[in-house]
Amino acid sequence: MRLVGDFNSEKEVYLVYAFLTKEGIKTTYESVVDPVSGIPHFCIWVYEEDDFEKALDFIKRFKENPHEFQESEPPSPIPPPIPSLNLSGKSIESRIQSPEAAKFKWKIKVELKPPGRGLSFTLTNFILSLCVFLFFWNFLQEVQIAKEKGVLALEVGLTPLQRTLLFDYTAPFECIDKLLTSYPLKDYKELKEIPPATEALYKQAEALPAWNGIYDIIFASKNKTLSESTSWDVPLFEKIRQGEVWRLFTPCLLHRDFLHILFNMAWLWILGRQIEERAGKWRMFFMVLIIGIISNIAQYLMGGPYFLGFSGVAVGMVGYIWVRQKKAPWEGYPLQRSTLLFLVIFVVAMFGLEFISFIMQFFSMSSVSPNIANTAHIVGGLIGMLLGRIPFFSRGVS
Repeated sequence: MRLVGDFNSEKEVYLVYAFLTKEGIKTTYESVVDPVSGIPHFCIWVYEEDDFEKALDFIKRFKENPHEFQESEPPSPIPPPIPSLNLSGKSIESRIQSPEAAKFKWKIKVELKPPGRGLSFTLTNFILSLCVFLFFWNFLQEVQIAKEKGVLALEVGLTPLQRTLLFDYTAPFECIDKLLTSYPLKDYKELKEIPPATEALYKQAEALPAWNGIYDIIFASKNKTLSESTSWDVPLFEKIRQGEVWRLFTPCLLHRDFLHILFNMAWLWILGRQIEERAGKWRMFFMVLIIGIISNIAQYLMGGPYFLGFSGVAVGMVGYIWVRQKKAPWEGYPLQRSTLLFLVIFVVAMFGLEFISFIMQFFSMSSVSPNIANTAHIVGGLIGMLLGRIPFFSRGVS
């Protein structure tokens, strides 16, 4: 490998890299931070000795007329980074001829692996492990409840983990969980089998004032069934206002069933690694936190507190990557357009299903509901796109 040029911005080096790749010259580039000034610059390398002079000529043309290179198609994949060299403080001519650069001259011409693709414990791995751990913990609690209180108790009550981590734990569910202790449903398989006296107690608990979302209020007001439990005058953010602020985010870590967590964790694995490798774990941490909290609040306001899943954050990651691919293609996100299209179609399809359900309930009081937190999907995607335009969340220079 031969060092053939350096640039002050990653955008410039990317445009040259894209142009050289289009011309059939195999190249890669790296970032180097000056130890004195702390200012980063970007070095570009050619793999083949025979391409060295040709690449130098192209770089000279770029210096004279950068606009010639603007229309270069983004190559795929983006080059992996190569080991950083301490060549700061030297002219480009001396860097090209330096002993440090010469060491790379006759290396085997193979793609070098980018860092962070091993088994290191990354933020992506941590979130994935945490979600899986909580999923199995909640599953064990469900098994225990079914054994002690009956399978039906799982339909009307919550597990201890859900009580602690869902967005809110309202008075109706708090009362129902207490009733399940006094009146277990172990001997019944369906709600219609419950004795009238016991059923009346559960209905009283469900009628307690609690926030169930704007959708619920719209349905109730349209059909003139507005009651204390479906009105604007009910407490909001009950447990959060009591100091349980973790609930703003923790619904993202819970999942309903195996297919639910499998789908979400697969996308976390695909998207999270790409973002973490480029933006860094701290930028990704704040990104996940911001998308999760805002999408959860939106979902709570529209549909009430009983939702869970990481998919809102996953869609937000897609929105972020889509913007970065348009705004800064040199960051090298390898997410294919077909993958982005699939996720967009998925969200649109879920929105369509939810809209049809809303219309059916609005006009006929049908109880059909897809039980999908699509507000979180849409808001998450929009927040991800917004974060993709904020310089703080651009690719970090290491």
